[in-house]
Amino acid sequence: MKRLCVLLAVLVPLSGCSRILDRVLANDFRASSPHEETSPEPLPGDGQYRIGNYNELKNIILRLVWSGGDEATVQLRNYVGDASRDAREVCREVLNEEPIGAYALDFLSYVITPLISDYDVALSFTYRRTLEQIKEVENISGPTAFKERFADIITGFGGGVTFETLLYNPEQYDFAQILNRVYYDNPATAQGLPEISFALYPNTGLHRIVEIELIYHDTTEVLKEREEMCILAARSVIGELSDGLSDPETALALYNRLGEICAFDFELYGAASEGQHVAAATYDAFYGESALPESYALAYKLLCDMADIPCMVVPGRRGADEHAWNLIQLEGGWYHADLAADDMGEEMTHSYFLKTDAFMQGDYRWDTQLFPNADDGALTYEGITGIALPYDIEDDGGIDGGGDE
Repeated sequence: MKRLCVLLAVLVPLSGCSRILDRVLANDFRASSPHEETSPEPLPGDGQYRIGNYNELKNIILRLVWSGGDEATVQLRNYVGDASRDAREVCREVLNEEPIGAYALDFLSYVITPLISDYDVALSFTYRRTLEQIKEVENISGPTAFKERFADIITGFGGGVTFETLLYNPEQYDFAQILNRVYYDNPATAQGLPEISFALYPNTGLHRIVEIELIYHDTTEVLKEREEMCILAARSVIGELSDGLSDPETALALYNRLGEICAFDFELYGAASEGQHVAAATYDAFYGESALPESYALAYKLLCDMADIPCMVVPGRRGADEHAWNLIQLEGGWYHADLAADDMGEEMTHSYFLKTDAFMQGDYRWDTQLFPNADDGALTYEGITGIALPYDIEDDGGIDGGGDE
């Protein structure tokens, strides 16, 4: 909550002048909400800054904040405007409306001393952020650049980012949706969806600083190790494929092989359906004793990515339950493939392989605005079941089993 105190004091008259009262206005503001600039250069010899109008005063204060300045004296010479009012207003604006002030400052105090025709403004800054944190604020030009930067952070298991943007639009910066898309687009690093929180400085306006924090459920070392293990597992599966398979044949072979490796986790699926937080990761599909639909979908996307088959993970609902499955592109058309649903029984089926939107919409719900239509393809499972699959079915379902026929 902002606080404004104004103290008036009468100083001793200046010598050699008529009786001029030096009014000293002391002001203290508290910020109302929780890229690097070069440090401003003081004038030679006196360590002070000389300015002549409101904008120059604000710019000097902003430059001081960006450089982590603690104190400074600003000389208002031939000042255009009401100096006392402007000093009070510019400090309020910097703290509550300027992004770097709202983000970095806790207090901004000033004392203005009128001289004969000029003013001295002594500034004092109290920070809620360290200089290192201020210098880590990135300048990101727009939503596209942010998504690219955010993808680098998530795939590197980074802890977050703080950035400045001139045109903040909440519809273009839907952070949870962007996180989900980046996470599902990069299955090797999808080792448990991190929790996300963000804060905006200031609370309103187009020009903002955005602070994003990501919290993972495992250490960075564990996450990176699992990423490497998933890549090795996927390469092992891809390496077992028979030569000369078409894309539809490859998609089916990978579908079958992953079905052999995975076992559906009914217990966790029930817990997730009851609203409990259950983490799912690509690692679970390749190495876990059982897996959730999201793990199936992530692992299948990783395999398809390595086989150069366009594939997407589709989070949504199946009936009343949270669910995830895939969209794959084959011979110009998009198709749904839900390996988890096909692997729920004692024997794996293909009831949900190469299905259309019309088929899926009977029991499935997803954000159709985020995914391509899947109604134009002519492929069916039945049309390609004459393929001699490249794997020997093994009882243990391990990733190292199987081989070419």
